[in-house]
Amino acid sequence: MTDDFPVPPRARSILLGFAPAPPLWPNAVRASTAFLLPALLAALLGHPREAVLCSIGALAVLYGENRAYRIRWLVVAAVGASMVGAFATTMTASAHADGAYWAVIPVIGVIAALTTYGMNALRMGPPGPVFVALAASVGGLAPHSGLSVPAASSWVVLGVAGALVATMAPILVDPYGPARRAVDAAERAVEAMASATAPSRSTHHVAGAAIHQGWATLHEAGLARAPGPGSLAGRLRQAHKRFLRLVGQRQARGSTGDELEEVLPRGMIPLGRPLAWHRLKGAWHPDSPPMIAACRVLLATIVAASLGAILGLEHPEWAMVAATLVLGGAPDRVLGSYRGAQRFLGTAAGIVLFMLIIAAGPRGLALIVVLALLLFSVELAVPRNYAVAATFITPLALLLSTSMNPSSSVLATSAYRLAETALGVGLALITLWAWSRRADRRMQTRAEQSLLDRIGALLDEPDPAMARERRRDTQFDLIGAVLAADATAHGDQGWAREQWATHVAIVALGYRVLATINTASPGARDTYREEVRTLEGALSRR
Repeated sequence: MTDDFPVPPRARSILLGFAPAPPLWPNAVRASTAFLLPALLAALLGHPREAVLCSIGALAVLYGENRAYRIRWLVVAAVGASMVGAFATTMTASAHADGAYWAVIPVIGVIAALTTYGMNALRMGPPGPVFVALAASVGGLAPHSGLSVPAASSWVVLGVAGALVATMAPILVDPYGPARRAVDAAERAVEAMASATAPSRSTHHVAGAAIHQGWATLHEAGLARAPGPGSLAGRLRQAHKRFLRLVGQRQARGSTGDELEEVLPRGMIPLGRPLAWHRLKGAWHPDSPPMIAACRVLLATIVAASLGAILGLEHPEWAMVAATLVLGGAPDRVLGSYRGAQRFLGTAAGIVLFMLIIAAGPRGLALIVVLALLLFSVELAVPRNYAVAATFITPLALLLSTSMNPSSSVLATSAYRLAETALGVGLALITLWAWSRRADRRMQTRAEQSLLDRIGALLDEPDPAMARERRRDTQFDLIGAVLAADATAHGDQGWAREQWATHVAIVALGYRVLATINTASPGARDTYREEVRTLEGALSRR
Protein backbone atom coordinates (compact mmCIF):
# COMPACT_ATOMS: atom_id res chain seq x y z
CA MET A 1 0.00 0.00 0.00
CA THR A 2 1.63 3.24 -1.14
CA ASP A 3 2.05 6.33 1.01
CA ASP A 4 -0.59 8.75 -0.34
CA PHE A 5 -0.45 11.58 2.16
CA PRO A 6 -3.59 13.72 1.60
CA VAL A 7 -2.70 17.22 0.44
CA PRO A 8 -5.41 19.84 0.98
CA PRO A 9 -6.94 21.09 -2.26
CA ARG A 10 -6.15 24.59 -3.43
CA ALA A 11 -8.50 27.38 -2.50
CA ARG A 12 -9.31 28.11 -6.14
CA SER A 13 -10.45 24.55 -6.80
CA ILE A 14 -12.74 24.63 -3.76
CA LEU A 15 -14.13 28.15 -4.01
CA LEU A 16 -14.66 28.19 -7.78
CA GLY A 17 -14.86 24.50 -8.61
CA PHE A 18 -17.72 22.07 -8.29
CA ALA A 19 -17.60 18.71 -6.56
CA PRO A 20 -18.48 15.75 -8.79
CA ALA A 21 -22.02 14.56 -8.26
CA PRO A 22 -24.50 12.41 -10.15
CA PRO A 23 -27.35 14.06 -12.05
CA LEU A 24 -29.43 15.85 -9.43
CA TRP A 25 -32.41 17.08 -11.44
CA PRO A 26 -34.75 14.42 -10.05
CA ASN A 27 -33.71 15.35 -6.51
CA ALA A 28 -34.26 19.04 -7.21
CA VAL A 29 -37.71 18.35 -8.65
CA ARG A 30 -38.58 16.40 -5.51
CA ALA A 31 -37.35 19.28 -3.31
CA SER A 32 -39.57 21.84 -5.05
CA THR A 33 -42.51 19.43 -5.15
CA ALA A 34 -42.14 18.75 -1.41
CA PHE A 35 -42.92 22.42 -0.79
CA LEU A 36 -45.40 23.05 -3.59
CA LEU A 37 -47.79 20.29 -2.53
CA PRO A 38 -48.50 21.55 1.01
CA ALA A 39 -48.02 25.23 0.16
CA LEU A 40 -50.60 25.17 -2.62
CA LEU A 41 -52.97 23.31 -0.32
CA ALA A 42 -52.48 25.99 2.33
CA ALA A 43 -53.06 28.74 -0.24
CA LEU A 44 -56.24 27.09 -1.47
CA LEU A 45 -57.45 26.94 2.14
CA GLY A 46 -56.94 30.70 2.38
CA HIS A 47 -53.62 30.80 4.24
CA PRO A 48 -51.02 32.03 1.69
CA ARG A 49 -48.83 33.73 4.32
CA GLU A 50 -48.71 30.69 6.57
CA ALA A 51 -47.90 28.55 3.54
CA VAL A 52 -44.39 30.01 3.65
CA LEU A 53 -43.78 28.05 6.85
CA CYS A 54 -44.27 24.81 4.91
CA SER A 55 -40.86 25.42 3.31
CA ILE A 56 -39.18 24.72 6.66
CA GLY A 57 -40.59 21.21 6.89
CA ALA A 58 -40.11 20.66 3.15
CA LEU A 59 -36.34 21.01 3.64
CA ALA A 60 -36.39 17.53 5.18
CA VAL A 61 -36.57 16.17 1.63
CA LEU A 62 -32.88 17.05 1.21
CA TYR A 63 -31.95 14.16 3.53
CA GLY A 64 -31.84 10.46 2.78
CA GLU A 65 -31.53 10.82 -0.99
CA ASN A 66 -29.18 7.83 -1.37
CA ARG A 67 -30.99 5.59 1.09
CA ALA A 68 -33.22 2.69 0.11
CA TYR A 69 -36.90 3.56 0.16
CA ARG A 70 -37.64 1.20 3.06
CA ILE A 71 -35.45 3.41 5.28
CA ARG A 72 -35.58 6.73 3.40
CA TRP A 73 -39.01 7.67 4.74
CA LEU A 74 -37.75 7.08 8.26
CA VAL A 75 -34.71 9.34 7.73
CA VAL A 76 -36.86 12.14 6.29
CA ALA A 77 -39.45 11.73 9.06
CA ALA A 78 -36.75 11.84 11.76
CA VAL A 79 -35.12 14.96 10.33
CA GLY A 80 -38.56 16.51 9.81
CA ALA A 81 -39.48 15.78 13.42
CA SER A 82 -36.22 17.43 14.50
CA MET A 83 -37.12 20.51 12.47
CA VAL A 84 -40.63 20.68 13.92
CA GLY A 85 -39.28 20.17 17.44
CA ALA A 86 -36.58 22.81 16.99
CA PHE A 87 -39.08 25.31 15.56
CA ALA A 88 -41.66 24.73 18.29
CA THR A 89 -39.08 24.81 21.09
CA THR A 90 -37.52 28.13 20.10
CA MET A 91 -40.90 29.68 19.32
CA THR A 92 -42.13 28.69 22.77
CA ALA A 93 -38.98 30.06 24.43
CA SER A 94 -39.23 33.31 22.47
CA ALA A 95 -42.93 33.73 23.22
CA HIS A 96 -42.45 33.23 26.95
CA ALA A 97 -39.49 35.62 27.03
CA ASP A 98 -41.22 38.30 24.90
CA GLY A 99 -38.65 37.82 22.15
CA ALA A 100 -35.61 38.30 24.41
CA TYR A 101 -32.49 37.00 22.68
CA TRP A 102 -30.94 35.74 25.90
CA ALA A 103 -33.71 33.17 26.24
CA VAL A 104 -33.49 31.95 22.64
CA ILE A 105 -29.72 31.94 22.00
CA PRO A 106 -28.79 29.06 24.34
CA VAL A 107 -31.73 27.00 23.08
CA ILE A 108 -30.65 27.34 19.46
CA GLY A 109 -27.04 26.63 20.44
CA VAL A 110 -27.95 23.39 22.20
CA ILE A 111 -30.21 22.31 19.32
CA ALA A 112 -27.45 22.98 16.78
CA ALA A 113 -24.86 21.11 18.87
CA LEU A 114 -27.06 18.06 19.49
CA THR A 115 -28.02 17.85 15.82
CA THR A 116 -24.37 18.18 14.82
CA TYR A 117 -23.43 15.31 17.10
CA GLY A 118 -26.24 13.07 15.90
CA MET A 119 -25.79 13.63 12.18
CA ASN A 120 -22.02 13.17 12.34
CA ALA A 121 -22.24 10.09 14.55
CA LEU A 122 -24.70 8.57 12.08
CA ARG A 123 -22.56 9.77 9.13
CA MET A 124 -25.54 11.23 7.35
CA GLY A 125 -23.44 13.48 5.13
CA PRO A 126 -24.61 16.71 3.43
CA PRO A 127 -26.44 18.95 4.01
CA GLY A 128 -25.78 18.32 7.72
CA PRO A 129 -27.38 20.08 10.69
CA VAL A 130 -27.69 23.55 9.16
CA PHE A 131 -31.37 23.28 8.22
CA VAL A 132 -32.39 22.12 11.68
CA ALA A 133 -30.56 25.17 13.04
CA LEU A 134 -32.38 27.28 10.43
CA ALA A 135 -35.72 25.90 11.63
CA ALA A 136 -34.78 26.77 15.20
CA SER A 137 -33.79 30.31 14.25
CA VAL A 138 -37.04 30.91 12.33
CA GLY A 139 -38.92 29.60 15.35
CA GLY A 140 -37.35 32.36 17.41
CA LEU A 141 -38.95 34.90 15.06
CA ALA A 142 -42.32 33.15 14.72
CA PRO A 143 -44.04 34.94 17.67
CA HIS A 144 -43.97 38.14 15.56
CA SER A 145 -46.31 36.43 13.08
CA GLY A 146 -49.19 36.45 15.55
CA LEU A 147 -49.64 32.68 15.26
CA SER A 148 -49.81 30.37 18.24
CA VAL A 149 -47.13 27.71 18.68
CA PRO A 150 -49.46 24.81 17.70
CA ALA A 151 -50.80 26.70 14.66
CA ALA A 152 -47.36 27.70 13.35
CA SER A 153 -45.90 24.25 14.03
CA SER A 154 -48.76 22.60 12.16
CA TRP A 155 -47.70 24.35 8.95
CA VAL A 156 -44.16 23.05 9.41
CA VAL A 157 -45.60 19.56 9.94
CA LEU A 158 -47.53 19.95 6.69
CA GLY A 159 -44.23 20.72 4.96
CA VAL A 160 -42.71 17.53 6.39
CA ALA A 161 -45.68 15.60 5.03
CA GLY A 162 -44.98 17.07 1.60
CA ALA A 163 -41.33 16.02 1.93
CA LEU A 164 -42.37 12.46 2.73
CA VAL A 165 -44.68 12.26 -0.28
CA ALA A 166 -42.06 13.75 -2.62
CA THR A 167 -39.16 11.63 -1.39
CA MET A 168 -41.11 8.37 -1.69
CA ALA A 169 -42.75 9.09 -5.06
CA PRO A 170 -39.92 7.57 -7.16
CA ILE A 171 -40.59 4.16 -5.66
CA LEU A 172 -43.51 3.92 -8.08
CA VAL A 173 -41.22 3.95 -11.14
CA ASP A 174 -37.85 2.71 -9.84
CA PRO A 175 -38.28 0.83 -6.55
CA TYR A 176 -34.68 -0.43 -6.40
CA GLY A 177 -32.89 2.59 -7.87
CA PRO A 178 -30.80 3.45 -4.77
CA ALA A 179 -29.65 -0.17 -4.41
CA ARG A 180 -28.69 -0.42 -8.08
CA ARG A 181 -26.71 2.82 -7.93
CA ALA A 182 -24.88 1.66 -4.79
CA VAL A 183 -23.86 -1.63 -6.45
CA ASP A 184 -22.75 0.21 -9.60
CA ALA A 185 -20.58 2.51 -7.47
CA ALA A 186 -18.99 -0.46 -5.66
CA GLU A 187 -18.16 -2.19 -8.95
CA ARG A 188 -16.56 0.99 -10.32
CA ALA A 189 -14.49 1.48 -7.17
CA VAL A 190 -13.18 -2.10 -7.22
CA GLU A 191 -12.37 -1.81 -10.93
CA ALA A 192 -10.41 1.39 -10.25
CA MET A 193 -8.48 -0.39 -7.50
CA ALA A 194 -7.74 -3.36 -9.78
CA SER A 195 -6.48 -1.15 -12.60
CA ALA A 196 -4.19 0.92 -10.36
CA THR A 197 -0.53 -0.01 -10.83
CA ALA A 198 0.29 0.82 -7.21
CA PRO A 199 -2.87 0.60 -5.08
CA SER A 200 -2.82 3.18 -2.35
CA ARG A 201 -4.53 3.64 0.96
CA SER A 202 -7.10 5.88 -0.72
CA THR A 203 -8.01 3.31 -3.39
CA HIS A 204 -8.46 0.70 -0.66
CA HIS A 205 -10.60 3.14 1.30
CA VAL A 206 -12.80 4.18 -1.64
CA ALA A 207 -13.41 0.57 -2.67
CA GLY A 208 -13.95 -0.68 0.87
CA ALA A 209 -16.30 2.17 1.73
CA ALA A 210 -18.28 1.66 -1.51
CA ILE A 211 -18.72 -2.04 -0.77
CA HIS A 212 -19.78 -1.26 2.80
CA GLN A 213 -22.29 1.29 1.46
CA GLY A 214 -23.53 -1.24 -1.08
CA TRP A 215 -24.28 -3.93 1.49
CA ALA A 216 -25.88 -1.38 3.79
CA THR A 217 -28.18 -0.21 0.99
CA LEU A 218 -29.07 -3.78 -0.04
CA HIS A 219 -29.95 -4.65 3.55
CA GLU A 220 -32.11 -1.53 3.81
CA ALA A 221 -33.84 -2.48 0.55
CA GLY A 222 -34.38 -6.08 1.65
CA LEU A 223 -32.25 -7.42 -1.23
CA ALA A 224 -29.17 -8.71 0.57
CA ARG A 225 -30.45 -12.26 0.91
CA ALA A 226 -30.97 -12.86 -2.80
CA PRO A 227 -27.37 -13.40 -4.04
CA GLY A 228 -28.24 -15.02 -7.38
CA PRO A 229 -25.75 -14.61 -10.25
CA GLY A 230 -27.67 -11.79 -11.93
CA SER A 231 -29.11 -10.15 -8.85
CA LEU A 232 -27.83 -6.98 -7.23
CA ALA A 233 -26.63 -8.99 -4.22
CA GLY A 234 -24.88 -11.43 -6.56
CA ARG A 235 -23.10 -8.61 -8.38
CA LEU A 236 -22.04 -6.99 -5.14
CA ARG A 237 -20.84 -10.32 -3.79
CA GLN A 238 -18.62 -10.78 -6.85
CA ALA A 239 -17.23 -7.25 -6.46
CA HIS A 240 -16.64 -7.89 -2.76
CA LYS A 241 -14.81 -11.18 -3.45
CA ARG A 242 -12.69 -9.49 -6.09
CA PHE A 243 -11.79 -6.71 -3.64
CA LEU A 244 -10.81 -9.20 -0.93
CA ARG A 245 -8.74 -11.22 -3.39
CA LEU A 246 -6.91 -8.10 -4.54
CA VAL A 247 -5.96 -7.35 -0.95
CA GLY A 248 -5.04 -11.00 -0.33
CA GLN A 249 -2.86 -11.16 -3.45
CA ARG A 250 -0.79 -8.21 -2.34
CA GLN A 251 -0.35 -9.77 1.07
CA ALA A 252 0.83 -12.97 -0.62
CA ARG A 253 3.57 -10.97 -2.40
CA GLY A 254 2.92 -11.54 -6.06
CA SER A 255 0.43 -14.38 -5.83
CA THR A 256 -1.97 -14.66 -8.76
CA GLY A 257 -4.76 -15.31 -6.31
CA ASP A 258 -5.73 -18.64 -7.92
CA GLU A 259 -4.38 -20.63 -4.99
CA LEU A 260 -6.17 -18.48 -2.42
CA GLU A 261 -9.06 -20.17 -0.68
CA GLU A 262 -12.57 -18.77 -0.74
CA VAL A 263 -12.42 -15.36 0.95
CA LEU A 264 -16.19 -14.94 1.28
CA PRO A 265 -17.64 -18.35 2.16
CA ARG A 266 -20.77 -19.48 0.41
CA GLY A 267 -23.86 -18.53 2.38
CA MET A 268 -22.10 -15.71 4.24
CA ILE A 269 -23.81 -12.37 3.64
CA PRO A 270 -21.97 -9.31 4.99
CA LEU A 271 -24.01 -7.02 7.21
CA GLY A 272 -24.89 -3.38 6.61
CA ARG A 273 -24.47 -0.42 8.92
CA PRO A 274 -24.31 -0.83 12.69
CA LEU A 275 -27.57 0.07 14.41
CA ALA A 276 -28.15 3.79 14.88
CA TRP A 277 -28.01 3.45 18.66
CA HIS A 278 -24.61 1.76 18.50
CA ARG A 279 -23.26 4.51 16.25
CA LEU A 280 -24.55 7.23 18.56
CA LYS A 281 -23.21 5.44 21.63
CA GLY A 282 -19.86 4.66 20.00
CA ALA A 283 -19.22 8.32 19.19
CA TRP A 284 -19.93 9.43 22.79
CA HIS A 285 -16.33 10.23 23.62
CA PRO A 286 -14.58 13.60 24.06
CA ASP A 287 -12.08 12.78 21.30
CA SER A 288 -14.53 11.54 18.66
CA PRO A 289 -15.09 13.71 15.55
CA PRO A 290 -18.84 14.08 16.24
CA MET A 291 -18.21 15.22 19.83
CA ILE A 292 -15.48 17.68 18.81
CA ALA A 293 -17.72 19.10 16.07
CA ALA A 294 -20.65 19.45 18.47
CA CYS A 295 -18.54 21.27 21.06
CA ARG A 296 -17.19 23.63 18.40
CA VAL A 297 -20.71 24.38 17.19
CA LEU A 298 -21.99 24.99 20.72
CA LEU A 299 -19.17 27.43 21.51
CA ALA A 300 -19.16 29.29 18.20
CA THR A 301 -22.94 29.68 17.93
CA ILE A 302 -23.51 30.98 21.45
CA VAL A 303 -20.55 33.38 21.37
CA ALA A 304 -21.46 34.68 17.90
CA ALA A 305 -25.10 35.28 18.80
CA SER A 306 -24.21 36.83 22.15
CA LEU A 307 -21.86 39.30 20.46
CA GLY A 308 -24.53 40.01 17.89
CA ALA A 309 -27.05 40.79 20.62
CA ILE A 310 -24.56 43.05 22.40
CA LEU A 311 -23.85 44.88 19.13
CA GLY A 312 -27.56 45.33 18.53
CA LEU A 313 -27.85 43.28 15.37
CA GLU A 314 -31.41 42.62 14.20
CA HIS A 315 -31.31 38.82 14.25
CA PRO A 316 -28.17 37.45 15.94
CA GLU A 317 -29.58 33.94 15.56
CA TRP A 318 -28.65 34.13 11.86
CA ALA A 319 -25.01 34.24 12.98
CA MET A 320 -25.67 30.89 14.66
CA VAL A 321 -26.94 29.40 11.39
CA ALA A 322 -23.81 30.63 9.58
CA ALA A 323 -21.52 29.13 12.23
CA THR A 324 -23.41 25.83 12.10
CA LEU A 325 -23.03 25.61 8.34
CA VAL A 326 -19.26 26.07 8.62
CA LEU A 327 -18.67 23.70 11.54
CA GLY A 328 -21.60 21.29 11.42
CA GLY A 329 -20.04 18.78 9.04
CA ALA A 330 -17.00 18.21 11.30
CA PRO A 331 -14.60 19.76 8.75
CA ASP A 332 -10.84 19.99 9.16
CA ARG A 333 -9.25 23.42 9.48
CA VAL A 334 -8.44 23.94 5.80
CA LEU A 335 -11.70 22.71 4.32
CA GLY A 336 -13.63 24.45 7.08
CA SER A 337 -11.95 27.74 6.15
CA TYR A 338 -12.91 27.24 2.52
CA ARG A 339 -16.48 26.55 3.56
CA GLY A 340 -16.52 29.72 5.64
CA ALA A 341 -15.39 31.77 2.63
CA GLN A 342 -18.02 30.03 0.51
CA ARG A 343 -20.69 30.84 3.06
CA PHE A 344 -19.84 34.54 3.16
CA LEU A 345 -19.50 34.94 -0.62
CA GLY A 346 -22.72 33.01 -1.17
CA THR A 347 -24.56 35.13 1.40
CA ALA A 348 -23.43 38.35 -0.28
CA ALA A 349 -24.69 37.08 -3.63
CA GLY A 350 -27.86 35.77 -1.99
CA ILE A 351 -28.65 39.17 -0.50
CA VAL A 352 -28.53 40.69 -3.98
CA LEU A 353 -30.88 37.96 -5.20
CA PHE A 354 -33.18 38.58 -2.22
CA MET A 355 -33.40 42.29 -2.99
CA LEU A 356 -34.23 41.54 -6.63
CA ILE A 357 -37.00 39.18 -5.50
CA ILE A 358 -38.41 41.80 -3.10
CA ALA A 359 -38.27 44.42 -5.85
CA ALA A 360 -40.42 42.15 -7.99
CA GLY A 361 -42.93 42.01 -5.14
CA PRO A 362 -44.20 38.41 -5.33
CA ARG A 363 -47.27 37.72 -3.22
CA GLY A 364 -49.49 34.72 -2.62
CA LEU A 365 -49.04 32.04 -5.27
CA ALA A 366 -46.19 33.95 -6.90
CA LEU A 367 -44.22 33.88 -3.64
CA ILE A 368 -44.89 30.16 -3.30
CA VAL A 369 -43.46 29.58 -6.79
CA VAL A 370 -40.37 31.65 -5.93
CA LEU A 371 -39.77 29.63 -2.77
CA ALA A 372 -40.18 26.39 -4.74
CA LEU A 373 -37.59 27.57 -7.28
CA LEU A 374 -35.20 28.44 -4.46
CA LEU A 375 -35.60 24.96 -2.96
CA PHE A 376 -35.02 23.47 -6.41
CA SER A 377 -31.77 25.44 -6.70
CA VAL A 378 -30.61 24.58 -3.18
CA GLU A 379 -30.94 20.85 -3.89
CA LEU A 380 -28.94 21.22 -7.12
CA ALA A 381 -26.15 23.18 -5.46
CA VAL A 382 -25.66 21.71 -1.96
CA PRO A 383 -23.66 18.61 -3.02
CA ARG A 384 -21.56 20.57 -5.53
CA ASN A 385 -20.58 24.00 -4.16
CA TYR A 386 -21.57 25.63 -0.86
CA ALA A 387 -21.06 29.17 -2.20
CA VAL A 388 -23.69 28.57 -4.85
CA ALA A 389 -25.93 26.79 -2.34
CA ALA A 390 -25.68 29.73 0.10
CA THR A 391 -26.71 32.06 -2.74
CA PHE A 392 -30.12 30.36 -2.72
CA ILE A 393 -30.32 29.50 0.99
CA THR A 394 -29.93 33.18 1.93
CA PRO A 395 -32.99 34.56 0.11
CA LEU A 396 -34.99 31.53 1.26
CA ALA A 397 -34.11 32.31 4.88
CA LEU A 398 -34.71 36.03 4.45
CA LEU A 399 -38.12 35.48 2.88
CA LEU A 400 -39.01 33.32 5.87
CA SER A 401 -37.75 36.06 8.18
CA THR A 402 -39.72 38.85 6.52
CA SER A 403 -42.86 36.72 6.43
CA MET A 404 -42.58 36.28 10.20
CA ASN A 405 -41.86 39.99 10.74
CA PRO A 406 -43.37 41.95 7.80
CA SER A 407 -42.62 45.34 9.35
CA SER A 408 -38.87 44.83 9.02
CA SER A 409 -37.05 47.08 6.52
CA VAL A 410 -35.68 45.18 3.53
CA LEU A 411 -32.48 47.21 3.35
CA ALA A 412 -31.91 46.95 7.09
CA THR A 413 -32.60 43.21 7.06
CA SER A 414 -30.14 42.72 4.20
CA ALA A 415 -27.41 44.76 5.88
CA TYR A 416 -27.91 43.00 9.18
CA ARG A 417 -27.89 39.63 7.45
CA LEU A 418 -24.49 40.33 5.90
CA ALA A 419 -23.08 41.51 9.24
CA GLU A 420 -24.55 38.52 11.08
CA THR A 421 -23.11 36.11 8.54
CA ALA A 422 -19.69 37.74 8.81
CA LEU A 423 -19.88 37.44 12.58
CA GLY A 424 -20.98 33.80 12.50
CA VAL A 425 -18.39 32.79 9.92
CA GLY A 426 -15.66 34.70 11.74
CA LEU A 427 -16.41 33.07 15.09
CA ALA A 428 -16.62 29.67 13.41
CA LEU A 429 -13.17 30.09 11.88
CA ILE A 430 -11.69 31.37 15.13
CA THR A 431 -13.15 28.36 16.93
CA LEU A 432 -11.88 26.01 14.24
CA TRP A 433 -8.29 27.30 14.37
CA ALA A 434 -8.09 28.15 18.07
CA TRP A 435 -9.36 24.76 19.16
CA SER A 436 -6.43 22.73 20.43
CA ARG A 437 -4.41 21.01 17.71
CA ARG A 438 -3.90 18.24 20.22
CA ALA A 439 -7.64 17.58 20.01
CA ASP A 440 -7.21 16.58 16.36
CA ARG A 441 -4.26 14.39 17.29
CA ARG A 442 -6.26 12.71 20.03
CA MET A 443 -9.14 12.28 17.59
CA GLN A 444 -6.94 10.41 15.11
CA THR A 445 -5.28 8.33 17.81
CA ARG A 446 -8.62 7.32 19.30
CA ALA A 447 -10.02 6.37 15.87
CA GLU A 448 -6.98 4.21 15.15
CA GLN A 449 -7.04 2.60 18.61
CA SER A 450 -10.73 1.83 18.16
CA LEU A 451 -9.90 0.14 14.86
CA LEU A 452 -7.16 -1.95 16.47
CA ASP A 453 -9.62 -2.96 19.20
CA ARG A 454 -12.08 -4.07 16.53
CA ILE A 455 -9.37 -6.06 14.72
CA GLY A 456 -8.38 -7.77 17.97
CA ALA A 457 -11.99 -8.67 18.76
CA LEU A 458 -12.44 -10.07 15.24
CA LEU A 459 -9.32 -12.20 15.55
CA ASP A 460 -10.51 -13.62 18.89
CA GLU A 461 -14.12 -14.30 17.82
CA PRO A 462 -14.82 -18.05 17.48
CA ASP A 463 -18.53 -17.74 16.63
CA PRO A 464 -19.08 -17.32 12.84
CA ALA A 465 -22.36 -15.47 13.40
CA MET A 466 -20.71 -12.97 15.74
CA ALA A 467 -17.74 -12.74 13.37
CA ARG A 468 -20.05 -11.17 10.76
CA GLU A 469 -20.85 -8.36 13.20
CA ARG A 470 -17.16 -7.99 14.05
CA ARG A 471 -16.32 -7.68 10.35
CA ARG A 472 -19.00 -5.03 9.87
CA ASP A 473 -17.81 -3.03 12.88
CA THR A 474 -14.18 -3.32 11.77
CA GLN A 475 -15.04 -1.95 8.32
CA PHE A 476 -17.08 0.86 9.88
CA ASP A 477 -14.20 1.87 12.15
CA LEU A 478 -11.74 1.50 9.27
CA ILE A 479 -13.65 4.18 7.38
CA GLY A 480 -13.69 6.32 10.52
CA ALA A 481 -9.91 6.00 10.99
CA VAL A 482 -9.27 7.10 7.41
CA LEU A 483 -11.58 10.12 7.75
CA ALA A 484 -9.99 11.17 11.05
CA ALA A 485 -6.44 10.88 9.66
CA ASP A 486 -7.33 12.89 6.57
CA ALA A 487 -8.76 15.68 8.73
CA THR A 488 -5.61 15.79 10.88
CA ALA A 489 -3.36 15.71 7.83
CA HIS A 490 -5.05 18.78 6.39
CA GLY A 491 -4.83 20.83 9.59
CA ASP A 492 -1.63 19.55 11.26
CA GLN A 493 0.60 18.34 8.44
CA GLY A 494 3.88 18.22 10.35
CA TRP A 495 2.62 15.90 13.08
CA ALA A 496 0.51 13.84 10.66
CA ARG A 497 3.51 13.15 8.41
CA GLU A 498 5.48 11.90 11.38
CA GLN A 499 2.68 9.46 12.24
CA TRP A 500 1.68 8.58 8.70
CA ALA A 501 3.62 5.33 8.43
CA THR A 502 1.87 4.02 11.54
CA HIS A 503 -1.51 5.09 10.21
CA VAL A 504 -0.97 3.39 6.84
CA ALA A 505 0.19 0.22 8.62
CA ILE A 506 -2.99 0.17 10.74
CA VAL A 507 -5.23 0.64 7.71
CA ALA A 508 -3.34 -2.00 5.73
CA LEU A 509 -3.63 -4.44 8.63
CA GLY A 510 -7.37 -3.83 8.83
CA TYR A 511 -7.91 -4.62 5.16
CA ARG A 512 -5.62 -7.67 5.28
CA VAL A 513 -7.48 -9.11 8.26
CA LEU A 514 -10.85 -8.50 6.61
CA ALA A 515 -9.59 -10.14 3.43
CA THR A 516 -8.17 -13.30 5.01
CA ILE A 517 -9.88 -13.81 8.38
CA ASN A 518 -12.19 -16.56 7.08
CA THR A 519 -9.27 -18.77 6.01
CA ALA A 520 -6.53 -17.57 8.38
CA SER A 521 -4.70 -20.35 10.20
CA PRO A 522 -4.04 -20.15 13.96
CA GLY A 523 -0.47 -19.14 13.14
CA ALA A 524 -1.62 -16.36 10.84
CA ARG A 525 -4.00 -15.09 13.52
CA ASP A 526 -1.13 -15.02 16.03
CA THR A 527 0.93 -13.02 13.54
CA TYR A 528 -1.93 -10.54 13.18
CA ARG A 529 -2.24 -10.27 16.96
CA GLU A 530 1.45 -9.48 17.21
CA GLU A 531 1.03 -6.73 14.63
CA VAL A 532 -1.87 -5.32 16.64
CA ARG A 533 0.29 -5.21 19.79
CA THR A 534 3.15 -3.56 17.91
CA LEU A 535 0.90 -0.87 16.47
CA GLU A 536 -0.78 -0.29 19.84
CA GLY A 537 2.67 0.32 21.24
CA ALA A 538 3.32 2.90 18.52
CA LEU A 539 0.08 4.68 19.39
CA SER A 540 0.91 4.71 23.10
CA ARG A 541 4.18 6.55 22.36
CA ARG A 542 2.49 9.49 20.64
